[in-house]
Amino acid sequence: MRLLLLIALLIVLAVTNPGQDDFVEYAEENVAEQIEAEMEEAPVGGLLGELGGFAAGQLVQRFAHRDNYLVASVYTLDFDGRASEEEDWRFLGIAGLFFEISRPDSF
Repeated sequence: MRLLLLIALLIVLAVTNPGQDDFVEYAEENVAEQIEAEMEEAPVGGLLGELGGFAAGQLVQRFAHRDNYLVASVYTLDFDGRASEEEDWRFLGIAGLFFEISRPDSF
């Protein structure tokens, strides 16, 4: 019985493992929400949020690398193109959700 539950859980995680497009959408929405929250009183806050979200999506498409582990994925944003892991931004994608694992010191 436990084995069947474990297999079912692994299948659900594999099916809900978010892909690259999901990560781009997450980045766009997250940045747009942050900009809109900071500029809530500005009449153009919504527009700036949308533009910022679009720009974030473009950057993520260009600089994100996905390591797919079937039931989860790790997304790495390497903006400087160097091999130093201290300046990489990492996210865990699992069950259709994203969680920040590490953030560069410069942010």
